[in-house]
Amino acid sequence: MCSSDLAGRRAWVGGHGLQIRGIPAATPLAYLETKRWGVPIASLVVLEDLSSARCSAELKPGDPEAQHLPKLLLRLVTRLHRTGSLHADLQAMHIYLVKHGEETELSLIDLEGVRFPGRLRDQQRIQMLSEVNATFD
Repeated sequence: MCSSDLAGRRAWVGGHGLQIRGIPAATPLAYLETKRWGVPIASLVVLEDLSSARCSAELKPGDPEAQHLPKLLLRLVTRLHRTGSLHADLQAMHIYLVKHGEETELSLIDLEGVRFPGRLRDQQRIQMLSEVNATFD
């Protein structure tokens, strides 16, 4: 269960919102809210299984996939910025390399912090870039 009362709903909306905007993310399949007296007190979201994908945080400099990572990251961050999408915790451990035949794309998880403010402020862009940069050595 998510610690925040509406985290499951936010992850559901965030994941589908990213996909609608052409940004790969683990597909939210279901979410459940537990309510007490009509007030949500806990939530759970079930995401698409990405266990066959590789977490970008696990990549080492010599890995074959690592050579394509900068180009893939550039594409992902550009899509986020152009669509006014904000991932509040853009770190290597939340970015997965998903293979589709010969092609590889990056897919996001940890979707509860995704927001769609429209036009991103410079500070929001810098924050996202700083977070992702700090997690790659």
